[in-house]
Amino acid sequence: MKNKHKERYLQRLSNRSDLRALNDDELKRIQQIYLNMASDIFKMCDDYGIYATLSGGSALGAVRHQGFIPWDDDMDINMPRKDYELFKRQFNEYFQGKYQLYAPNSSLSSHYRIGKIESTDVMIEDDKGYRHGLIIDLFVIENTPDFGPYRWLCGIRSILYTFVAACCSLRESRKQYIKNHKATPPYSLSERVFLLIGYIFSFRSADSWNDLTDRINQCPNEQSKYVSIPSGRRHYFGETYRRESMLKAQNMKFEDRFFPVPSGYDEYFSKLYGDYMTIPPVEKREKHYVHSVAFK
Repeated sequence: MKNKHKERYLQRLSNRSDLRALNDDELKRIQQIYLNMASDIFKMCDDYGIYATLSGGSALGAVRHQGFIPWDDDMDINMPRKDYELFKRQFNEYFQGKYQLYAPNSSLSSHYRIGKIESTDVMIEDDKGYRHGLIIDLFVIENTPDFGPYRWLCGIRSILYTFVAACCSLRESRKQYIKNHKATPPYSLSERVFLLIGYIFSFRSADSWNDLTDRINQCPNEQSKYVSIPSGRRHYFGETYRRESMLKAQNMKFEDRFFPVPSGYDEYFSKLYGDYMTIPPVEKREKHYVHSVAFK
């Protein structure tokens, strides 16, 4: 599926003289580190009986390329809420400082609405001015109410809270950019509107809004017909799936290893990408722009 806002955003980043895309050598080194991180994470999940699968472009890479999408420079994982909470509780004890977990409603906040697992084998300064290691994103699969009108109300509430949290996060990231670079980045009209909304709701911090959004997305119905990934790219309604599509998995080849992918990946990818087996032209391939990359 096309995301016009994201396409315009990436186009603006490509025109900024202070940013650059990763080169081929950097991309290959980053993908190898990701591969090792994912192996460690899925090993922990196996040890604790935690259900998890590759998510988004990582899952698509397994299906379409039997590994990374060649130009992909990130990695994502899906995890149901119940398993995600166990994962958070056991993470530090299991990894003993090898990785850091940042997540809403945890001891280390992520400044985002999703969980993030960080390796400091690479340090990146991203387009927003944040300096961080290499990060795998964790997306939570939430239960949903079975009663349609109530599910609709929960979805509207989720989208509203997500939007406010995103505006507050954007405002704080721009303040961080100005602090780091002693300069103001160019703003589009929509970004100016988002920054204004972030200012209006800044009586709470972005972390606090993210924590609140994470809590209101939770639903106790473990047998619900549908599940949703409200923190995903298409939010609550655009990422509502049949439970059996997302909570049953199959192992698929990924580079020289095997990782779990949702068994209902056709439903999943069709919603996210449309004709997902068609490789996009070069000009449509997503890139991440950075200020700098430093390997240990």
